[in-house]
Amino acid sequence: MNVLLHQTIFLLTGVFQTLSTQWLFYQGAADKLSFLTIGANYIGMVLVNYIVPRQEKSRPVTNSPFPWLSVLWVAFFDFFANVFATAGLFLVGSGVFQVIYSSVVVFTALLSRVFLKRNLSPFQWLSLLVITLGLGLSALGSSNTGDSSEIITGSSLVFGCTLLFASVYVLNEKIVSKPGAPSPEEVCSWVGTTAGSLCWVYIIAYTVPRWNTLVVGPIELHGGNNIQIVICYGLLILASFGHSFTYYRLLGSVGAVSTGVLQALRAISVFIASSFAFCSFDSHQCFTKEKGISTAVVVLGVTAFFWISSTSTSKITKYDKVESIDP
Repeated sequence: MNVLLHQTIFLLTGVFQTLSTQWLFYQGAADKLSFLTIGANYIGMVLVNYIVPRQEKSRPVTNSPFPWLSVLWVAFFDFFANVFATAGLFLVGSGVFQVIYSSVVVFTALLSRVFLKRNLSPFQWLSLLVITLGLGLSALGSSNTGDSSEIITGSSLVFGCTLLFASVYVLNEKIVSKPGAPSPEEVCSWVGTTAGSLCWVYIIAYTVPRWNTLVVGPIELHGGNNIQIVICYGLLILASFGHSFTYYRLLGSVGAVSTGVLQALRAISVFIASSFAFCSFDSHQCFTKEKGISTAVVVLGVTAFFWISSTSTSKITKYDKVESIDP
């Protein structure tokens, strides 16, 4: 029951993170240069270590020091992944964003093959080809609506953030799998604190002095409601907290099939919801035949990949974090 509850919270909070960030952008309250939504997500991530009781696990007693350097690398990748994700989301819209990002765990498998020496079966490689085809269809469908240069740039940024997040997952696995390693909650907190510090230094140094230009002016231009915006940011922090909490609790308790299905469900949920909620704001969000086929193909490929992984002796990492847009 706890696993099912955590999976449900993980899915719903992930969908909400993406949609709420997109809504804030349409209200003029989330300029991609302001980093405000990124900062809100890091607040939620840091809260995990201070609110949720840790699950103590039996670990060998060692003299291993805390892996600060590895955690710093994770935080560095996580920060820039969120920057790319936020910019890409605002350029291509939440629907296309989630279709591309749904392949994050597949790229985790590729990096695991290179750095963790994990083998992929021929059918797993076939699944990767299917997902690549689906991503291509998504770009094709998007090129017919709006500025194609924005779509290409945004898609490239989302693809970059996908690779960076995949790197985060592989590094996380190496950190927590070693004897005497810190708990997942500790890693979550320190990554959130370190990357969040970078984010808030930027906000204080760049965004605050330009508050009227980046925040007040765009909100007035888009007719945004200040009370609704504040409430949405509060909910975004709560969603980030719930998403990070359930991600680290599910870290070692669910298999690859469940992870893949959740990722596929999130992709299709965000895509459909975006088509209904944001089509009037941005033509990129509207449903097209190509986007529908793309979503189906990507979901099929991701699900097939993890089903094959669950039946093979070589399984990929169970990490499946969306981050901070959740991105």
